[in-house]
Amino acid sequence: MTGTTGIAAVLARILGLAAVLLIVVPAAAQVPLMGGASDTPAAAEPGPSLQQVLDGLPKPLTAEQVDSILAVLDDNQARAALRESVLRQMVEGQSAVSRETLLEQHKRRVADVGAAFRDLPVQIREALYRPDSNGETSDPVLLFLILAGHILVGTVAMLLTRRALSNTCNSLMSHKDGSFGQSMGRCAAVMVIDLVEIGAFCLAIIAVYLVGSPTEPRAPLILEALLIATAGTLLAAKVSRTVLAPTAPALRLVPLSDAGARRLHRIVVVVFGSMLTLNFLVTLLAILGLPRDAQIATGMLLGALFCAYLIVLVWANRAPVSAALSRSFGGGSQAAQIAGLWPVAGTAYVVGLWLVATDAEIRGNDKVTPQAMASLAIVILVPVLAHFADRLLRRFFAEPPRPVAAIATAGEGEGGPTPALSTSQPVNLTALMRGVWIFLVIVAAGMTARIWGFDPTESAGLGAAAVRVLFESSFIVLASYIGWQLFRTAVDRKLVEANQADATTQAKRMATLLPLLRKFILVVLLVMITLIVLSSLGIEIGPLLAGAGVVGLAIGLGAQSLVTDIVAGVFFLIDDAFSVGDYIEVGQLRGTVESISIRSLKLRHHRGAVHTLPFGQMQSLTNYSRDWVIMKLEFRVPHDTDIGLVKKLVKRIGAEMGEDPIYGADFLEPLKSQGVRRIEDNALIIGVKFMSKPGTQFVIRKDAYQRIRDAFEANGIEFANRGVTVRVETDSGAAAAAASTAVAGAAAEAIAEAGQEQAEAAPADCQGRRTIRWVASWSHPDGLLAALAIGLCRASRSGEYRRDSAVGKRPFRRRRYPAAA
Repeated sequence: MTGTTGIAAVLARILGLAAVLLIVVPAAAQVPLMGGASDTPAAAEPGPSLQQVLDGLPKPLTAEQVDSILAVLDDNQARAALRESVLRQMVEGQSAVSRETLLEQHKRRVADVGAAFRDLPVQIREALYRPDSNGETSDPVLLFLILAGHILVGTVAMLLTRRALSNTCNSLMSHKDGSFGQSMGRCAAVMVIDLVEIGAFCLAIIAVYLVGSPTEPRAPLILEALLIATAGTLLAAKVSRTVLAPTAPALRLVPLSDAGARRLHRIVVVVFGSMLTLNFLVTLLAILGLPRDAQIATGMLLGALFCAYLIVLVWANRAPVSAALSRSFGGGSQAAQIAGLWPVAGTAYVVGLWLVATDAEIRGNDKVTPQAMASLAIVILVPVLAHFADRLLRRFFAEPPRPVAAIATAGEGEGGPTPALSTSQPVNLTALMRGVWIFLVIVAAGMTARIWGFDPTESAGLGAAAVRVLFESSFIVLASYIGWQLFRTAVDRKLVEANQADATTQAKRMATLLPLLRKFILVVLLVMITLIVLSSLGIEIGPLLAGAGVVGLAIGLGAQSLVTDIVAGVFFLIDDAFSVGDYIEVGQLRGTVESISIRSLKLRHHRGAVHTLPFGQMQSLTNYSRDWVIMKLEFRVPHDTDIGLVKKLVKRIGAEMGEDPIYGADFLEPLKSQGVRRIEDNALIIGVKFMSKPGTQFVIRKDAYQRIRDAFEANGIEFANRGVTVRVETDSGAAAAAASTAVAGAAAEAIAEAGQEQAEAAPADCQGRRTIRWVASWSHPDGLLAALAIGLCRASRSGEYRRDSAVGKRPFRRRRYPAAA
């Protein structure tokens, strides 16, 4: 053996020397000899490379032969040979791996994991008792006690913080009144308090760790895993409690029953707590040094248990979830059948994720398990968010009670403002929820694709471009549709509230501006959606915008009157000159503002006619429906009327009317007497006034007239009618007789002209009397006879007659009468 070894060593040296000569000699032959006869170097063939020399050597080489070859090589040649050898081994290894089928690889890995699974209890025990880097053996009981102590200290700190903030939290949770926005604000405040409690919990754990100063090198990793698990579970519980409020119905953001809120809260806490706890256990065993195959086996076991719990949860809640899905899709048998398939789809999805994660772990890919958990969380959140959206939309879009449209009864030709009737229609929640579902599905699909490493917005190729365009366009259109539906419904709700009888001035002003804002937002939204979709399709929108600017400039120059109307309307609305439902007067037109467009308004006259007025033609405007209105009434009473009694009666009537259940609340100032305004020949003019809300004065005035008339009649106060006093003065009895005869003849002639039916009312009392007092209504036909009699009586003295009255003086035609015989 010794001789054979020596011979092999000699052969190796010879082979090494031959190899060096094969490399060095051809290279040296290319260098010309100094002082050679020829100045032109001879052309030489390039020598073989080192790899070619190694390929020419016999295979296989022994270790001594390799050492002999390396001994005669310099450093550069050795590095080149080593590099080429390593690269060749890598290629050969990859070829060997590629020749191994996928099935064989899985069989081998499954066998390894199966073996680790069989030895899992032993391996876990070894990991728990394995010495650390300092050589100290860890005690698992002590480790879990330390972890429990940290958690206990954090819990005590959290409870103390809650106790310190209990008064604030209880006041927020016990508040029951307020709108949805106020409920959101209180929930946000409660969530801030919860975050403060979680922060106290984490800070206490970190403080205990820093005080203990552990020398264990694995302690920071264990602390990090513990904080992630505990803080994540607490955060999920706090968020669920804030949204669902199982113990505080006043703060509940979704209209669920107490039992449903408690059940859903329990499910959320158990699911997230189980997921984070299982992840903590696997991470802890990995930190303690559990072998890789044993980690995979433990993860498979715990993941299977978690997936089994999810599957049981899916089938246990299949009925209520199916009903909710069917209602969201519009109901019907087809929607119910589709919704009834969700437990099967959910089970298949959970099992598929578990298989994919397990396969990836077996193949050594650690990134798939977090991706699978994130994908599962997204799928769980989609129906939960859709359910919350459905509840919120139904609560937000619940129609307020609509006002009963009633036209105020007017008095004597006057008309009160006609209330504008609401044209708001109930929202189609089914179509809106379909849009919400599609939007959530698209967002979930995009997020899942990004989680698994597929981004359609960054991929190349025609198919990827088509997917990207479809995704972006669908997202934009659905988001715009949902936003428009929300905005439109909110505007409709405000309009319905503004049309109620007890609406404030601000609400009425909003009812005036919101329709214009709604139209403007719709136009802007359509234009923006169109431009964004065209841009996503790859169409250059710059020339379109430039063309739109030119067209807008041309339209502005050609429609100056239209622009004037629009601008004038904007300033009218900014000045709050009127609003829908106001009773206004513009020039010779008056009526109730029925609607307002972008360039004109429509007035509804109290008799039914509709006037359309462009804003640019409105020079001035009178509004009768702002703040308050004063109504003044006048009554004619005789000169001997007791004014004090009139004031007492009017005051009593005002007190009674202020307590009326129909219009009593519309009084701003009660009905009261103003005393004597003026004195006429045959009457005292008594003034009465009251202040009320605009539009209610006509109903109040009608009742006031009736009550005052009844009170005056009951107390013996008469109304003074309009009358004329005629005096006939004569100097002697003969002249008086002649005048009486002339007057009687003229009156008879006038009666004959007026008709036989009125002849019975001839003023025979004029005979033998010097003063005639005739009181009649000028609107009655007998008033004509009174005028004739008065004129004839005066004609006896002056030869002509003239009528005097309280309403003015108007000359009558002159007429001469023959003297009495």
